[in-house]
Amino acid sequence: MRIFTGLLVALVMGAAVTMARAEDARPALAQRYVELAVGEGVEKTLREAVRVELAASTGYSDPERAWLGQNAPRILAVHMEQMLERMTGLYAERFTEEELRALVAFHDSAIGRSIAVKESAIALDQRMEVLALQQAYTSELMGKFCAAFSCSGAAAKP
Repeated sequence: MRIFTGLLVALVMGAAVTMARAEDARPALAQRYVELAVGEGVEKTLREAVRVELAASTGYSDPERAWLGQNAPRILAVHMEQMLERMTGLYAERFTEEELRALVAFHDSAIGRSIAVKESAIALDQRMEVLALQQAYTSELMGKFCAAFSCSGAAAKP
């Protein structure tokens, strides 16, 4: 009986070690996928996005625009890095090793890299669309809310 119990424990421990090894590959694969999916030159893309937003914005003096142009990309890069770390964890949690290997293989190909660059550009455009939608929605909602409830002061501002 002790021999059987010993063998059973050894089998369970071996299976646990094998499963841990399989799970250990997921964080590294997820990190590689996120690096490939975000694409190279993310800092350049961020700088360009800030430049475009500043050019379209009003209400800033030239020194303020210069300060924002210099500092916003750096600050955004720090937050972007934190977001990418969180995304890496999410991919590692939700995708199997096989799925992550497939994602990495695809995004590490020439066509995958081409798509990643386009997806990054689309993501920036999509962000602007979401912001516009949020502003329009909030404005309309609060306008109707305030018409129904006579808002004043800070509550009336979207």
